[in-house]
Amino acid sequence: MAYTYDQFMLDLFQGREVEFTYKEKRYSITNTPKGRCFCQYGAEDAACFANPQELIARVRIEEKSLEMLFRSNEFVLEVLY
Repeated sequence: MAYTYDQFMLDLFQGREVEFTYKEKRYSITNTPKGRCFCQYGAEDAACFANPQELIARVRIEEKSLEMLFRSNEFVLEVLY
């Protein structure tokens, strides 16, 4: 069964952490004391947001929103905590 955008949103709102690959680059969404943080593996910095809604609204990968990536199934789910 494919990992859908709706499942992704549910998981984020439940506080789960997600790691996925897009175009051979790995990304993570984690819970930290600073909030929900998004980063690319190996990057020095992370973009942190107060809540999942803000993260979803603001994060872009190559000009694509997370909603667009997950709805079009352009990613590979690696890990779900």
